[in-house]
Amino acid sequence: MSTQIPVILKSQHVCAYCHARKQRCDKALPSCSRCASKMLSCHYGSVAGKSLAKEPGTASVSRLIERRGDCCSPDLSQIGTKELLLAACGIDDDGVPSMTGLIYDFLDASRISLLDLADEYFATVHRWLPIINGSSFYRRIHSSRWPNDDQFALLVYSIFLVTRLPCASGRHSMRTQLYRILSRVFVMQASENATLELLQTGLLIAVYSCGHGMAREAFMILSTCAAVVRLLEAEKSLDNCGNYQDAELEACWGALALLDSINAVCCIQSITPLALPPEQPSTSVPPNCDVDGPFESFRAISSIAQRIRPALYYLHDAKNAKEAHDTYNTVCVDLQFLVCDLLNASNSKARIYCESNAFAVSTRFVVQSSHASVRALDFISHDLPVIKSALELRSTLRMVIDMARAATATLREQDGQPARVSFVGLCAVFRAAVLAVRLDGGAMGEEDLDALKEGLRMFGIRWGIAGVYERHLDE
Repeated sequence: MSTQIPVILKSQHVCAYCHARKQRCDKALPSCSRCASKMLSCHYGSVAGKSLAKEPGTASVSRLIERRGDCCSPDLSQIGTKELLLAACGIDDDGVPSMTGLIYDFLDASRISLLDLADEYFATVHRWLPIINGSSFYRRIHSSRWPNDDQFALLVYSIFLVTRLPCASGRHSMRTQLYRILSRVFVMQASENATLELLQTGLLIAVYSCGHGMAREAFMILSTCAAVVRLLEAEKSLDNCGNYQDAELEACWGALALLDSINAVCCIQSITPLALPPEQPSTSVPPNCDVDGPFESFRAISSIAQRIRPALYYLHDAKNAKEAHDTYNTVCVDLQFLVCDLLNASNSKARIYCESNAFAVSTRFVVQSSHASVRALDFISHDLPVIKSALELRSTLRMVIDMARAATATLREQDGQPARVSFVGLCAVFRAAVLAVRLDGGAMGEEDLDALKEGLRMFGIRWGIAGVYERHLDE
């Protein structure tokens, strides 16, 4: 019985795409594996070593990037922006590769390995925002041929975005062309096809927006994420055999509530509403929210984000001079009980509840300082409720100063590299600490003030919002 041996046809020459990049080509016919993975038309020259016919879109990937110096990561060029928009809109323009091909071309031109990019993401952002199944993601990038999946490519693009550091010199804005176009493409895709990967993309764009002080942009992205997650929930109710994992969707719910809350707490000058409505049902993250390992701290703080939502709506109404649904006393009492519960829980599980406690205390301080009579720290008033509230504010202020000191110590332990430390807890603490200095400059001693400035400088290595706080502190 004879066994058929598969015949693999190969070209005698390398293809135009691999030749232009001086990369190894497997010469497979009708398309090499590199061009097939990027969904590009593969063209072979007729004479080895001679001038090869250059396929449109493969001649030079350098057209896609704009280098802004050694102090910044590469940005998307104007040509790359145009081509990516055309591809996202589905416009069939000669010479423009697919959106998947363009994104991978950009990464190639930036000399970014997909494996290195994934390793960096899962060692940093994923540690405190576990919304992506790591095992599944690595299987996708290790596959020999990536599918023509634009939404997976967008997810890779958003991972590249959120892992970039701010400009070391401070000369360039974090509102890069890459950030702007990725935000637009995300909204466009959300109106056509809501998927779990697209939701994860939006959440990572929101992390970038929050982390670099773009509260209004973060609100717009989070509002779109809220619409996507509702569509996914609706599809899930109609088809229990959806193409996404329940655990990942629940984790995205928790991340959405967390980012929505931190965006409202940490903005300083702008009045940013919440993307999720006040009647949003509880979305506490289940124990199996992450398949890669225990993320108890994330589960805890995402649940805290749910509990402080009434306080955030009160804060927003107070800023807009609207009649709040809950009174100041009701909100403060609820936050006081929450802080007490977290302090008690921290006695046995400090590692898990430390960040949640910092988030709750910072929120309580922001709410307390928003009340005019309390903010005046009026201890000579004959109004006993006012004196009581002022004393409570002074007590919370001391807790904020202690937490700011601890936050700076934590960053020192990281040797000035805060990439692995959660953005959420540090952002909330530094926001409250800056507010404390503005409220009562004498409350923080010179040593603590110097430590706060040092902490903000280290925090600013990773997140641009630290620069916003530093400028507000110096005003």
